Amino acid sequence: GFDAVMQVIACKEKIRWNDRSRKIILFATNGIFHYAGDGKLGGIVKPNDGHCHLDEDGYYTESIYQDYPSLSQINTKIIENKVLIIFAVPDTKLPLYQRLCNVVYFIYAEKLESYASNIVNLIHKQYDKIQSKIELKDNAPDYLKITYSSNCLGDEVKDTNLCEGLRVGTTVEFNVEVELLKCPKNSSLWTNKIQISPVGLSEYVQLDVDLKCECDCEKPENEQEISPECSFSGTYECGICNCDTNFFGRKCECQGDEADKESKLSSCKMNDESLVCSGRGDCVCGVCDCYAGPSSESKIYGAFCECDTFSCERDSNGLVCGGEDRGRCCGECICNQGWTGPACECKARNDTCIAPADIETGRFCSGRGDCVCGECQCYRDDERGHFGGPFCGDCSFQTCEGRCTEFRDCVQCQTFGTGLLSDEECFNCTFLSTPVEDLGDILQKERKCIFKDVEDCSFSFVYSYDDNNKPMIRVLDTKDCPSKEPVLWIALGVTAGVFLIGLIALLIGRFLIYLKDKRDFERFVEEVDKTQWGNHTNPIYKEAVSEYPNPIYGQQSH
Repeated sequence: GFDAVMQVIACKEKIRWNDRSRKIILFATNGIFHYAGDGKLGGIVKPNDGHCHLDEDGYYTESIYQDYPSLSQINTKIIENKVLIIFAVPDTKLPLYQRLCNVVYFIYAEKLESYASNIVNLIHKQYDKIQSKIELKDNAPDYLKITYSSNCLGDEVKDTNLCEGLRVGTTVEFNVEVELLKCPKNSSLWTNKIQISPVGLSEYVQLDVDLKCECDCEKPENEQEISPECSFSGTYECGICNCDTNFFGRKCECQGDEADKESKLSSCKMNDESLVCSGRGDCVCGVCDCYAGPSSESKIYGAFCECDTFSCERDSNGLVCGGEDRGRCCGECICNQGWTGPACECKARNDTCIAPADIETGRFCSGRGDCVCGECQCYRDDERGHFGGPFCGDCSFQTCEGRCTEFRDCVQCQTFGTGLLSDEECFNCTFLSTPVEDLGDILQKERKCIFKDVEDCSFSFVYSYDDNNKPMIRVLDTKDCPSKEPVLWIALGVTAGVFLIGLIALLIGRFLIYLKDKRDFERFVEEVDKTQWGNHTNPIYKEAVSEYPNPIYGQQSH
């Protein structure tokens, strides 16, 4: 509620408000608002102090300690910080917030549709209202009365501090009158600094008001008759010229009766319905004296101050009406001869889109683009590919080779004296190529081409177009040719070398295997020699000869 509004306004550093920007707060809600005193229902009696109480994460730390701010506190903060508040509320709550607008300055209430479907349009609508009007406010004390008057965009001057229906660049003049209602008894209040500022903006005009409660400037002895301040045609009294008969003007610089005065004012109007000097200058004796522009680089000019250098549309380079060479801004862009468009950004002629080869047929952009503002805009999604160049005669790098092949033979014969063209055909080429030692960086408008000749040598060139759409070709004056080395002998040598290395590796491997086998055999023989087996140590040892007695040996047969 209002405690959130107070924190958004008071926490300048954490919100990071720009001091020179227009500050607008959008408050969207479907409920009523709470203000000072409602916190007592929750046991909170400490009044809101109007200071910033946001922590590092942006949360309000005093919500359970301080009461809601009062309407007076909100009003004071809004005026001090030049903040505008837009309340977006549903239809049922709109009357309540509309009544709030009558109590608090610089707030607006608008109807919020269901699901906030109109929130963007609501903001846009209110911002347009705020931007298209200027309302002056001041901080004058109660003993000073300040009244405003202006003709705004009309002829009739009326008492008002509000002008609506304005646009960027419109100058509105307000007349400000300061009236002393009573002299304060305290003499320290006789000097005042009053600020007059537009609602929602930080700019202001400061009036240093010294109260002459004992003023004597109107005394006859202090009047300056036939004063130079009044063009020697009036009396200078208390800073104001009282003009003599048949003289008028701020400094009595004009001469004539009332009829002459009206006649001179009429001569400062473009027509009967227009403002004097278009509302952007003073009519001085029948001649408009235009105001200065909103910046040092802008100006207002013209017999009726109808032209300027800032309020019309700008071209792609940011120039109003394309600059002085293309047009001037008098309410809208008035283009010079040869230019057209809302910002005088387009050439009035379209013959600049016709390629030299299409002059007879009148075909625009080689049939591959549209002529817009006197320049070709090439098709980007054509079945034949993307096209470019001043007449859409070149294909893109991704789809085709452009005019490289077309230029190849002439470049080859002109630079290197080789190729398919005869001397006569080479002489009849429609362009001259320029040999260079280095092509350097290829510009965006240039295209690089690389070809090989019959000798298998590569040559390179780049081409672009001049202001007359003629090709300009730079050729690298040296070719990149392959070196003539004895390839066959190199191949044979490499093969023989590989074979020899393999054979040596094989022999070394076999020799190492032989050494290993020999060493293993010698080790085996040595171990066998060291091993001695005895009959008392070998449990399975048996004599080689066995004897078996024959029981029937020696018996005689019977």
